[in-house]
Amino acid sequence: MFQIDIPTAVATMPTPGSAGSPGFFTSGNAATGLAATIIDQDFMNNIMMELVNIVSALGGAPDKSKNNQIATLLVSTFLQASSFGFWTPYTGSTTITVPSGMTKFECYLTGGGGGAAGCTASGSTGSYANVSGGGGGAAGSIYIIIGVNPGDKIQISPGSGGSGGAGSGSGTPGGATTLSVNNTLLATAGGGSYAAWANSTQSTGGSPGGGTINSTSGVLSSLVLTGGYGCDGQTGQLIFAGFGGASLWGGGGRAGNGGGLAGLAPGSGGGGAYNTASGSNTGGAGGAGLVLGRLLP
Repeated sequence: MFQIDIPTAVATMPTPGSAGSPGFFTSGNAATGLAATIIDQDFMNNIMMELVNIVSALGGAPDKSKNNQIATLLVSTFLQASSFGFWTPYTGSTTITVPSGMTKFECYLTGGGGGAAGCTASGSTGSYANVSGGGGGAAGSIYIIIGVNPGDKIQISPGSGGSGGAGSGSGTPGGATTLSVNNTLLATAGGGSYAAWANSTQSTGGSPGGGTINSTSGVLSSLVLTGGYGCDGQTGQLIFAGFGGASLWGGGGRAGNGGGLAGLAPGSGGGGAYNTASGSNTGGAGGAGLVLGRLLP
């Protein structure tokens, strides 16, 4: 598509005449004396500029060697637009380049869940040492809407879930999930804390993660949500089920005889290990972090 560029073309578009009554083309009728329609400069200039402006509005540059620019640009634009406005889950570090027409990014950030404690029950009669490990704490979450511009780089990095402790070992904490724009950190959803063995008969559940708005630049709306606590495993001779804490997305891992279960929901805590006989068992891992986001016009 290209504007007319022959030697008789003028550099400035002539001022259109006054609008007449809308009508239709005719090839004329000699028998009745009806004249054929004459195509004038206003009509051709209007058609030409409408087409040129479509190409420009869709991000293209008029190219005389192409006769399919509008079709190509329309298909590309509609295919691109179809992927926006829909929620997309991100489980790994990702950089999103903001395309033309998008002005906001809406998302939920959830950190990684905390790992649960293991157990090393001896099976001895009357022994309560390391029988039941506590559950991991759930991660914090953040709901946030930020303003963006075409070309901005949205950087998201979901945190990993904490590992379950082996034997009488404690779990490890979940990782934080972060949101940045053009390398400026805006928000951090904290990971859940791990379940720990304070001593051989004291296993406490992990504390929940929170969230931080690191910068208010471009932030249009936000809400910080705290995760759930992991359940204690045991206190002295009192034995509990060390279930993992619940995150925004669901419950944590179940405490398991012979090994705790991993947190299935993103950011949930792992379940503690317990053993009614003897053996060394591993606590459940925390659920991995998540970013659920979408671009908006």
